[in-house]
Amino acid sequence: WGIEIPTDVVDPSLPTPTSPSPRSRQLAREFGFAQSSSTDRVFKSTDTLCAIDMTELSTVRMLGRQCSHGFCDACARQALEAIMRDGQFPAQCPGCLAEAPSRASSEHADRARIPSGVIEFLVARQVLTPEFGIAFVRQQLLAAFGPGESVLCPVCGLLNAIAPPGAKDVDMIDPTRFVCAECAFAFCGKCGEVFQGHEGVDCATFATQTRRGDEALSLALVVRSSKPCPGCGAPTTHYRQHGCHHIAPGTGCRACGLHFCYACLGPYPHEQRGDHGLHCDERCDCLPCPDCRPGRSCSACYGDCPSCRGELPGDAPVFQ
Repeated sequence: WGIEIPTDVVDPSLPTPTSPSPRSRQLAREFGFAQSSSTDRVFKSTDTLCAIDMTELSTVRMLGRQCSHGFCDACARQALEAIMRDGQFPAQCPGCLAEAPSRASSEHADRARIPSGVIEFLVARQVLTPEFGIAFVRQQLLAAFGPGESVLCPVCGLLNAIAPPGAKDVDMIDPTRFVCAECAFAFCGKCGEVFQGHEGVDCATFATQTRRGDEALSLALVVRSSKPCPGCGAPTTHYRQHGCHHIAPGTGCRACGLHFCYACLGPYPHEQRGDHGLHCDERCDCLPCPDCRPGRSCSACYGDCPSCRGELPGDAPVFQ
């Protein structure tokens, strides 16, 4: 995936050695662990065999020396995927949860929590995909905040804190204006909608107004990019150089089946006229296709329309 593992950083996802280093032993003694056995208990080594299938060698650790559980690549990936699928966040070491689920989920929850650095290195080692790693770390971060303490930017996805960690009973005003620290997008911290036009309007009312506005814009786009069938008035579209002007999708108009000329809305076939031709040219008002791109044509195009060639005129409408 092109992700390089830093050479100057210890990989926290690799199994720990069977015994602490001399420096680790010295630090342990300085903190009061004079006996070698006590030192070994503080600096736990990773078990040789995977804690799940008990046959494969351990290649992944979740908590460093805080526990001795090791996992093979496949079991580590499956365990993390199960955590994501079941929403078990904040995510904790699967081995710790299996041994003492109640203890690991209460006073030992923080100590058993999987660090984000482990997930990052598992992505770098290609045990996890980048997409999964990003989603997992995001859920882990979200779980670290209480209700009303954080909000995700709907544009860039940055997790923004709206109250100091640990704050209690943080009430969000309806609506709450929030400006993302990364992309400066202003949005409502409760419903995630753009804040423009939201001020002084509750989220439910704003959603209704926005939906009506979107419907109006869609209707305006249909009117602008189509012509009414001369038989029934159904909106009909013919994009530039998408075949001839003969409207015959199947048996003509999709609503009533009428065959007609899109350029003049007259019956088809008809005699040649001076104001338009059988196919698109400079005289017709057919719009460029919004779906065609260079190298990627829509199903109704033969691959040679202006949109396919990237030859849109400067005044051509832009469809999003």
